Amino acid sequence: MKRIFTLATIALTTLASSAFAMAPTDAEMALINRYAPLADVHMLSDAQFSKLMNIINSNDSEGSKRLRAGLATQSTHGLSLN
Repeated sequence: MKRIFTLATIALTTLASSAFAMAPTDAEMALINRYAPLADVHMLSDAQFSKLMNIINSNDSEGSKRLRAGLATQSTHGLSLN
């Protein structure tokens, strides 16, 4: 019984620690500013940051990436696009 509790505790600790996102690196902030120059990188939520990085790392054209990244950051300026 102790093993089950110990394994469950270890599993929960591992899952909980991996759920916390790390702060964006300087390189990631520079990339976001390249594609969405008006974005306030420090005010982005983890979900917005992940969405932007997915857009930037996609196989879309440069123009499409810039458009999509700009639209994705507009929610930080009071607009909400779902």
